[in-house]
Amino acid sequence: IDQFGEGVANIKISKNDLNYKDYNPFDYKKFENLDYKKLSQDLNKKLSSSKKKVVIINETFSQKKARALKIDKIKFSFVFVDFDLYSSTLEVLKFLKNKLEKNAIVIFDDYSGINQTGVRKAINKSNFKKPNSVETSSGQLIYINFNKS
Repeated sequence: IDQFGEGVANIKISKNDLNYKDYNPFDYKKFENLDYKKLSQDLNKKLSSSKKKVVIINETFSQKKARALKIDKIKFSFVFVDFDLYSSTLEVLKFLKNKLEKNAIVIFDDYSGINQTGVRKAINKSNFKKPNSVETSSGQLIYINFNKS
């Protein structure tokens, strides 16, 4: 899940994202020609012998979008979240709360980013932090769901 695709125009910066207003982590135009559908198809071809499926969401996340993609009733074994901001991170945390398989892995990008303070605030407000997580030296937080699905 990465909100810097089609959803870049819809990004909302809140008071929880202290340093983000004056920060441009990269040129979003670099992603304009990335074909997410083809990437998803290619990844799913590699997984064709598995019952698992890759779903790429390249826009701001909402419960409505999850229903439209028909992912609101499935369990997840792996999720990579790259939202940078408080409100969008909090939204996906609410969505994932009861949708993770046992031993599922969720990687939150930008957890320790200087300019992404909202990600840390959202995660710390949730149940995704301790004791089931490890912070990497490159700023991600890796959460492992040890709970029964």
